[in-house]
Parts: sequence; C-alpha cells; structure tokens
Amino acid sequence: GGVGGAGQAHALGAAVVSEFQRLRTIFDTHDGLQMLVGHHIEPLVFNVMRAMQPHQVAPGEVLTRQGGEADSLYIVDEGHFDVTVRLGGFGPERKVCEYGPGIVFGERAMLCREARAASVVAASSGRVWVLGRERFAA
Repeated sequence: GGVGGAGQAHALGAAVVSEFQRLRTIFDTHDGLQMLVGHHIEPLVFNVMRAMQPHQVAPGEVLTRQGGEADSLYIVDEGHFDVTVRLGGFGPERKVCEYGPGIVFGERAMLCREARAASVVAASSGRVWVLGRERFAA
C-alpha cells in the first residue's frame, strides 16, 4: 500500500512540476507577461504562477464576451479556442483567429479596466490557466 501511494504522489508532483515548467516558459517568452512581472524577478513570477487556477473547458464554453468586463488573464494549456468579433459591436460575429496551447490573452485586464475586444469560445474541450485581477493584486 505505502509504496504505491508514494509512487502516485511522486507522479503527481512530477505533473505539477511539468505544468509549472510550461507556464514558466510562457512567462519568460511573452512580452505582455514580461511587462507585468518581468521587473519583479523570481518571487513575483512564482507567486503569480501559483495564483493561477486551472480550468477545464467544454466545447462551446464562452471564456470572454466582446464588450464584457475584462477581469482575468488566460493561458491556453490544451485545446483550441475561436476568437470572434462583431464589427462596431453589432451584426454577426466573425471569426478572426484561433488560439491554441501557449497563447496568452486578456493581459490588458491586469493593466486597465477596458471592455473585452473580442469573444473567445472553446472550439474543443481543453484547459486554461486563469488569473483574476483580484488574485493578481493580492
């Protein structure tokens, strides 16, 4: 019993380390995230990464709605997400691009309180990391 439990704990620990390594690579290479935390060096980067919450998404789940309040930053870990806009805020939504693993969006929410510029909807099941403004400020 004990050996299997230790092996499971080790595997879980390795998975968490792997996730943190993927997140750290994105933090180290994304200009917007560097503007937010780059000058605070290691402790802040680690604290921000720890404050991020994993969120499983289902196809069709809306992460952001154009014109809505911008209060969270997202990092795509798995899956694909359609990005749509309504020109002038009216008319049919038009797909402008697709986000996939490693993409960061919503970082402006950490800097100012602007309305969302686009809608982001899950095109597949997936997983994102979420950092809300309140957790970032804490």
